[in-house]
Amino acid sequence: MGQDKSLGGPGEVVIGVRGDKAFYVGESGVYQLAAVVQPGPGSVNDPAVSQQGGLDMHAVRRLYEAYEPGYAFPEWVLRTVPGSSSRYTGTVVVYYDQGCTLSDARQAALFREPANIGMERHYDQRTMERNFGWRNGWYGTYLDKRKTLAPNIAIYCRTPVLYKEEYVDAHVVNAIGYAFDHKDQPDYKYFVGNQRQKELGERYEKVFHKIFACARDQGLGTVAMSLVGGGFFAEKYVDPSSKSTFGHQATFLREVWVPAFKRVVL
Repeated sequence: MGQDKSLGGPGEVVIGVRGDKAFYVGESGVYQLAAVVQPGPGSVNDPAVSQQGGLDMHAVRRLYEAYEPGYAFPEWVLRTVPGSSSRYTGTVVVYYDQGCTLSDARQAALFREPANIGMERHYDQRTMERNFGWRNGWYGTYLDKRKTLAPNIAIYCRTPVLYKEEYVDAHVVNAIGYAFDHKDQPDYKYFVGNQRQKELGERYEKVFHKIFACARDQGLGTVAMSLVGGGFFAEKYVDPSSKSTFGHQATFLREVWVPAFKRVVL
């Protein structure tokens, strides 16, 4: 596939994203090359990617400043990345499901809110608008406009991690679970009370497929798996048809997460 020349256009901010591949994952778990993604510079005020191909640390600092205290990425990132970012920016890969368009996958990646927990946005929206041109993310408006959920993506990168006072390289895939931590979350409004539990399980299968496709692509034999979406996100999960006597999170894990995970790995 050819390069998508439209990435990084006016009004978009690309913070060090220079992946050279994007994959989509079908229900069979077989991943295929969908497009070559090579975002160019493009933010509201100035390029977010340096001409050297690494991170524009000015843009990174502006993003860091938008977070409320206690919710930002670690401060040591600001000290570590500048001298080595070119080693890592080229490792980024965005994974998305079959049926999702490249344009929608791009929107999901570029316009994701820095911190939204229980519909409380732990970042300064005015700062985001001033620095990057937008306040609220794309995901939340998608359901209102199209009456269905926005695409689910995962983003891989190789990154330095501070471990026991030493920086080590780690393979990280940022997978996204579905949010049931507030009744106003798009995922909550779409699933709860709408007889879509079977679809929720199928969507979680695709979350897992993307994770394992990424591991396969990187030649990795082990995945350190977290309970993606099974923690705070499941705090208010409700299935009116369920006879479970367990709490919200436990019911979600027993009836959605674990069965979907088993269908993928067994």
